[in-house]
Amino acid sequence: MGADREGRCLIDVPGTYQPKLDEKGRLILPAKFRDALAAGLVVTRTQDRALAVYPRATFEAKMTSLLSARARSERSATISAC
Repeated sequence: MGADREGRCLIDVPGTYQPKLDEKGRLILPAKFRDALAAGLVVTRTQDRALAVYPRATFEAKMTSLLSARARSERSATISAC
């Protein structure tokens, strides 16, 4: 695993993958990603309209970090405004 320039945790993937859907319209994950995503995954849309796939634990940790940073920022703004 690695991280991109925005700190998102990525599974090391060379190149770009075209999504494949089964007959029911479900996304088929390449076999080499299944172990890393077996505990669950989160799919989000990036600012450039691509899909980003995160292991669930990585996504939850990132969200916790972002929410903590937001709370600290809001507290700082309240203190500064006094």
